[in-house]
Amino acid sequence: MGEILKISDSYTRVARLYPGVIAAVPVVWTVALAAPKLLEFSIASTTVLALLGAAVLYALASIARSRGKILEPKLLESWGGWPTTAMLRYRNDTLDAYTKARYRAALKNLCPTLPWPTEDDERREPAEADMVYRSATLALIEQRRDPKYKLLHRENASYGFRRNLHGLKPIGIAIILVCALAIGGAWQLWPGTVSIDTLALIGVVDIAMLAFWLAVAKRSYVRQAAVEYGLALFRTLDEAGPTP
Repeated sequence: MGEILKISDSYTRVARLYPGVIAAVPVVWTVALAAPKLLEFSIASTTVLALLGAAVLYALASIARSRGKILEPKLLESWGGWPTTAMLRYRNDTLDAYTKARYRAALKNLCPTLPWPTEDDERREPAEADMVYRSATLALIEQRRDPKYKLLHRENASYGFRRNLHGLKPIGIAIILVCALAIGGAWQLWPGTVSIDTLALIGVVDIAMLAFWLAVAKRSYVRQAAVEYGLALFRTLDEAGPTP
């Protein structure tokens, strides 16, 4: 029960629970439109259903996180590494040269023992340079866990939401197809149980949801959030002032 209650945590709710709920929504609207009487519960069953619902919500959140984590290495490979790492590279132009120099100086102050590469060093050994940039970024992330960095934590949750949503894409599409086949089969086997108008409405909503998965939940959608999080993370170097 303690794990289930963690759903109330802001990050867990946004990044893990919401993608799972979105994936499961076709089941709800199919039942609500095709068989609304199934949603009529007695008072006696409310507690049991509430506990079952909480368990299902936790399961959805767990699956969403797992799928997102499985997908993440492939995303990083297609992006050429973490956006935060890329932003610190001399050859990357996401940040202007002066802003990048300011952030690099602050990170050097934070991690003075790291062998910070020069532009020539980065050119000769880009993988080694990336290891330094990633190490410094991780150190900064650890220092920014304080709740006062609200914008940063919102951007982190946004990235988690989009990553996990993209990870659930195959499952979300499969749920839509299964629901469509089930309602179509019921209409064929038991004519009259579902009206043609209800069937058409379910079909329209299913098509709209399918379009969402195909057009929105893409790698570019996830990368945009990753970049925004990286920018928010580095901006905290200005907000916090010089790092001791």
